[in-house]
Amino acid sequence: MTPLSSSDEVFRFYRDRRGVDTDGDTDAIALFAYALVEQDRIDWCDHYRINHDGLAPTSDQTAEWYRGKPESYFIDRERTAENWYAQFARWYLREEMDDEKQAAINAAIGNVGRFWPNFWSGNLVGITSNLIFAVLVVLLVAVITTDFSLIDWAKRLFHQ
Repeated sequence: MTPLSSSDEVFRFYRDRRGVDTDGDTDAIALFAYALVEQDRIDWCDHYRINHDGLAPTSDQTAEWYRGKPESYFIDRERTAENWYAQFARWYLREEMDDEKQAAINAAIGNVGRFWPNFWSGNLVGITSNLIFAVLVVLLVAVITTDFSLIDWAKRLFHQ
């Protein structure tokens, strides 16, 4: 990267890195990053005025201020702009994202309010069928172990 020396070059640098949005305008993150650099430049100009009896820096001094910034400075401002933009988008779209999360949960397990009654009714059927099966197994074991004969039982029932 060639050293940047003016606000226009910084703007073109970010516009070229980020491109334009669907409307043909400069990408928002590029604008945010450019604004961060310009804020730093304005702060530097104010600091310069304070230390030089109210005199503004010359255009050559401002160009030197830009050229003195390494490429990492501009990339760092771009990252800061990305983070700010992402946080802003999350804050701005929080209700919509919460609605989408709830819709995803409802699609996966159904309405949470109806989940527990359905859960217990389904498990109640399973528990009941398991209990009935266990009772039948116990009866079968009891019949087998007591040497039960159906014919003898029927004779005793009818011959009394």
